[in-house]
Amino acid sequence: MATVGFIQRQIKQIEGFDVKFKDRRTLRDVNDKKKGIPSYPYQNALRNSCTVSHWKNLRFKTNYSGFAVDIICADGSAASGMEHLGTVRDTFLD
Repeated sequence: MATVGFIQRQIKQIEGFDVKFKDRRTLRDVNDKKKGIPSYPYQNALRNSCTVSHWKNLRFKTNYSGFAVDIICADGSAASGMEHLGTVRDTFLD
């Protein structure tokens, strides 16, 4: 088991975008040092054509059901649910 911070970095490395774990009930940021979080089980990024909502439902909620998540663009803003992952990833290239 790992910390939230480690998993956030792991997701960034695999998926190509930042994420921020949130408490599912309060939607407050979860401390990066929180322990007992299972590793991110994927080795390849989800397709660019998939939406943020699709990634959250398919990859995040199935593995981290006790949390909510924001996908963070390079400018620090949270990506909208209908935004394509490729668009979010492209913000890190500028």
